[in-house]
Amino acid sequence: MDIWRQWQDGTPFNTLDPNLKESYDEVEVMKCIQTGLLCVQENINDRPSMVTVISYLNNLSLELPSPHEPAFFTLGRFMDPKVTNESSSNQSAKSSTLFSVNEIV
Repeated sequence: MDIWRQWQDGTPFNTLDPNLKESYDEVEVMKCIQTGLLCVQENINDRPSMVTVISYLNNLSLELPSPHEPAFFTLGRFMDPKVTNESSSNQSAKSSTLFSVNEIV
């Protein structure tokens, strides 16, 4: 299950590496996950600047905005909208390629 669904379900710690064996600070992990989700918002104006990201990560008492569903969230993947509109035969050939909005993989 992907991080967005885990976030929505209230179980984001399920995405962590099991080798951590709860040797992490839950507040710090939540802050990192939430910051990451904020960085992939569909509306670029809703994404934090790097200065803001640094302040989020350095100040654990700072309350972050709630993220919305990430851009191009489809079946747990970030997909190029052109790929999702192609026929199923063409789409299956490209289904293993992940895209972002700005086409940087």
